[in-house]
Amino acid sequence: MNPLLCFTTCMLSCLALRVGLALEPIPASFLSGTVIGGDAQESCTMESVSRANSRQLGEILQALRRREYFRYVEVDLDSECQFWKEDQGEEFECSGPPADEDDNVGDSSSSLSPFDGGGFSSDPFSDGAVGEEPPPKLCSLAAPDDAPPKPSFSFDLPTDLVVNSAAQATAEDCTDPTSTFFWTDICTDSSADSARLRLVDLLSNPEKNTYYNGSHIWEAIYTENCEWTEQCYEEEVLSRLLSGLHSSTSVAIAKNFHAPSASKNRTAYASNPTHFVKGFNSNPSYLKNLHFTYVVLLRALKKGSGFLLSYDYGSDVDGSKTSALMTRLLDSSLLSDCDSVFNAFDESGMFRGGDAERVKTTFKGVFKNVTKIVDCVACQQCRMHAKVSLLGVGAALKILFLPEGMVEGSISRNEVVALINTVGKISESVSDTEELEKEFLRLVAEVEDKVGTCVSAVKSARDAGTITAERELELIKRVVEGDEDVKTVCSAYADDLARMVRTLNYVFPQEGADLPDAVVVGTGLAGLSAALTVLDRGGRVVLVDKEAAIGGNSAKASSGINACCPHNDTWGDSKESFYADTTRSAGDRVRPDLVEVLVDGSEAAVAWLKSRAGVDLSMVAQLGGHSAKRTNRPKNGMAGAEIVYGMGREVKKYEKLGMAEIILGARVTELVTGEDGAVRGVRVDSQGGDERVVEAGTTILATGGFASDRSSNSYLDKHRPELMSMPATAGGFSTGDGISLASKLGATTVDMEKVQ
Repeated sequence: MNPLLCFTTCMLSCLALRVGLALEPIPASFLSGTVIGGDAQESCTMESVSRANSRQLGEILQALRRREYFRYVEVDLDSECQFWKEDQGEEFECSGPPADEDDNVGDSSSSLSPFDGGGFSSDPFSDGAVGEEPPPKLCSLAAPDDAPPKPSFSFDLPTDLVVNSAAQATAEDCTDPTSTFFWTDICTDSSADSARLRLVDLLSNPEKNTYYNGSHIWEAIYTENCEWTEQCYEEEVLSRLLSGLHSSTSVAIAKNFHAPSASKNRTAYASNPTHFVKGFNSNPSYLKNLHFTYVVLLRALKKGSGFLLSYDYGSDVDGSKTSALMTRLLDSSLLSDCDSVFNAFDESGMFRGGDAERVKTTFKGVFKNVTKIVDCVACQQCRMHAKVSLLGVGAALKILFLPEGMVEGSISRNEVVALINTVGKISESVSDTEELEKEFLRLVAEVEDKVGTCVSAVKSARDAGTITAERELELIKRVVEGDEDVKTVCSAYADDLARMVRTLNYVFPQEGADLPDAVVVGTGLAGLSAALTVLDRGGRVVLVDKEAAIGGNSAKASSGINACCPHNDTWGDSKESFYADTTRSAGDRVRPDLVEVLVDGSEAAVAWLKSRAGVDLSMVAQLGGHSAKRTNRPKNGMAGAEIVYGMGREVKKYEKLGMAEIILGARVTELVTGEDGAVRGVRVDSQGGDERVVEAGTTILATGGFASDRSSNSYLDKHRPELMSMPATAGGFSTGDGISLASKLGATTVDMEKVQ
């Protein structure tokens, strides 16, 4: 095993120990606690770092990143991996599942950590990328108009030692820890080939979720076996710097998690604050490391301010604006306002003591080795961002560790660009951390509102009698246990209880609800009305008819439905008039209570047929026995046929959903009863001779006409024998089956002589 890789593994292993994360309640704030311990802890807290970032620092850094000088960087993206070959095993490509990661608040189903699985610009909190299916070329680098950028300046090689003292350094100087030139090559890659350098447009390639699975990179770093006895201060500093870079990428992934999607009407990348909380909630030290890295980079900016202020950013207008921004960034008043943060970290405390030379050699060796590990990242975007970030940190370390007089001659143009972009990236992550935390708290509030709305809707459904007490408890239990699907349904339909219950019963069948709620015998207007009423309240229904088509005698009705008073303002009708006409027609057999039900419910019945079944009843006629126009009928066709068609269509929609079953061509031969004598369902005999029992919670008989049964001792023969020889409008199927079924169980009859 490579000894530097071994040391890297050991150095970082202490930060990788706590990778088993169960999501806990969100803390009061992620942005609390000290960044640096010891004497500096009072002045350097996460709050103070965030405060300094918000005092123009962040704004100026982002403005600098947008300047042409800092927009482009040269990167070698084709260096060969020195640790393993991609073609010797699994290909690590950009990939992602076809659906958005679940944004549920409070999901604790996975073990998550910024160091667990994931790659540099991948989903850093899991072994595989999770998200929407990515658009093509997420891992590829983009350039404006698909053409190479044309900056107004040229780059020196990123590993060049540009002028003066650095040019005097020899190979021996760079390997001798006692030499003042020792740190000049910390950013130099001996294997870099200038022919492979590419000019990359950083603005066109922002850091985002590329769905690249880089878990093998981190596995190589964290799971190699080696032992060391004690971690020194220098090793801790480097560990925290690398952790800070990784945390910054993790924040960027959460900020730009969901790819644009036409199907979801998403035109830009969208954040995933829940993903952010999953990764950092139980590991606030990772965010402390992010802030620590920012402090170290700010320290480097301050120490290198003389060099950066006098640096030549170009003589054109863009160069002048860049110089002005740099002056604002390093302005003495701004630095003094944030002095406690800039001075919180002091590099002079490093590499002291009798073992300093070994520690310096190992420190630089580990850092250079990490840059080589990055060459094993297969995703171009991910590799590019990792290389630029490491180059920026390397430039900062060079400024901090070199004697002040040697900085100007030891920093290449490419390193200056990487330094500013890396500081800007960390600054952006510090700001995004605050925003993602706020977004998550807004999500929590929305979830709490959704739970309250859902519980209230379920309670209202119970109060309205559309669900049982047992069903109420079952649904409330689902909501409390965090069933997002139930919460979504009942929140969406809270203002329409019938639709809510219907949808819940279809998507989440009631526990133990194997039997239909009702079996309806007869498919005329009465049977279809009963079935649709149950179905609209979330129940399951079986309809049975001995004919091959639905409708019964209702389909033959030609006149219309009498009602008062949908058109009162037009026809001058009244309920009193309707009541009087009906009472007069009934004669001495009038039932006032039933007449009231007919008159008072007629308007609502017609309105229901219009709105629920879509039946056209726009015409109003005055028929015999009526003192006003009150017979509602369609403009075209017969009333009965139109009503049966409309209601049948609605019931068949439920049939497609599996909530209704329609059995035609089958005669009900018996009402099935239980041991207690209660009706439990019906026995059905199909025309083919097959027999089945349909059990249900309720049995509804919506059949019973007998006008076509001319057999001896039939109901017509018994009650109106004088009509036996007269023709009837009723269909040949009207043989009184429903009356016979009920009579066998002791039901009595009334008004049997009233035959139409």
